[in-house]
Amino acid sequence: MRQRMPPPGPKGVHGWDELYERLADLHAWADQPKHGTLRELVPELTAPWQVFGDKRLARPSRELVLSGVRACLLAGGVVPNEVDRKVDAWADACWRIQRSEDTSRRAANITLEVVFALLPIAIAVVVNIATEYKTNSFVWALVIIASGLSALITHRLRTREWIRKPLRVTAGIAATVLLAGSVAFELHRSTPVATSGPALTARVLGVGRESSLQGSDWVFRDKKMFTPAQAREVAGLEGDAPAMRARGAVDPLLLPVSIILVGTTKRGVTVTGMWLKSQCSRPLTGTLLHRQPGAGPRENARFSFDLDSPNPRAQVYAPIGAKSPDYFHGELAKSIFLADGEQQVISMEARTLRSSCVFEIIVEYTTGGPLKSLPVDRGGFTLAVTAYADGAKSSVALRDTSAYARYYVYSDTGDPTLIPRG
Repeated sequence: MRQRMPPPGPKGVHGWDELYERLADLHAWADQPKHGTLRELVPELTAPWQVFGDKRLARPSRELVLSGVRACLLAGGVVPNEVDRKVDAWADACWRIQRSEDTSRRAANITLEVVFALLPIAIAVVVNIATEYKTNSFVWALVIIASGLSALITHRLRTREWIRKPLRVTAGIAATVLLAGSVAFELHRSTPVATSGPALTARVLGVGRESSLQGSDWVFRDKKMFTPAQAREVAGLEGDAPAMRARGAVDPLLLPVSIILVGTTKRGVTVTGMWLKSQCSRPLTGTLLHRQPGAGPRENARFSFDLDSPNPRAQVYAPIGAKSPDYFHGELAKSIFLADGEQQVISMEARTLRSSCVFEIIVEYTTGGPLKSLPVDRGGFTLAVTAYADGAKSSVALRDTSAYARYYVYSDTGDPTLIPRG
């Protein structure tokens, strides 16, 4: 009887390939018994050539491998009592290999589902960045639902099964609540908030002077008889326009005004017009204080208003006395849009060559509905201007002062004072 060597055991087996090679070693150790012999020793091994022949399986089943092990051990002369112990060792190796493969497959499947679930979110993030973060909550709700559907379809394609019905019902309810909530939120956010005030605020920031045209000229409504002390005091206020206006002096020819507009509605507001509500009469002829201007540049305003027309509308800036088109209407038809909280400072110039006027600034605006009007807050400033009595277009052009009840010029020598003329 030939000597039999014990077959190599399955200790340390980590893969199907290694386990199969050990099975092939067992087959060779048993002198490669014929298939009929193997089927006789292990009846359940109905196709032994699948394990040991030319058509052996690349991934044999657990049962087929164990049957091959049992057949090789019996054919090699191993004591039958030892066969079960060795087969159990091979079974343990098969079990460990199967568990390892299942774990790896499960991890790969979970990773695949997570990737497909995150894909819609990744695309939405890219789109959100490209649109400067303007994606609303409704779109994000759709993205989340699309992410869940993506994972669900991936699971179906992989396992050929849908998730259980209770989970589908729960997911459907959650998707419905999410969509309804996002729609309600967007509707609430887009609904304009009712405010107690207008959608626009406007106030006068300041009132200036145009010394290149006005010089140091001031006109009083009544006749002034200054004492020498008063003449020096008033002459000392030559460059203090607010103090002169507080004494009742009126700017001749023109009045530069700066106003600030502020939008106060989330929808934004569009300024569509501006006009002056004016009250005019003949030029003032009480008292004239006169000093011709020196040379110097002048700053052009954005708008000009011709007070020689009743309630004049804003015109494109042009030199005094020149005609210019309407800024907000006609061929130009410009407008000024202000977002919520946005500010814009407007410089304007009210002028007259034939009248004496006090006026109020009116702004016309709309938020998409009817046109509305808003008086500009004067902020304590007096908005008044008078023409020269002889219709001069500048202090330099002034020639006839006979219409004034009292006429003073500034002294150019010694202490500042006013010298009566005429």
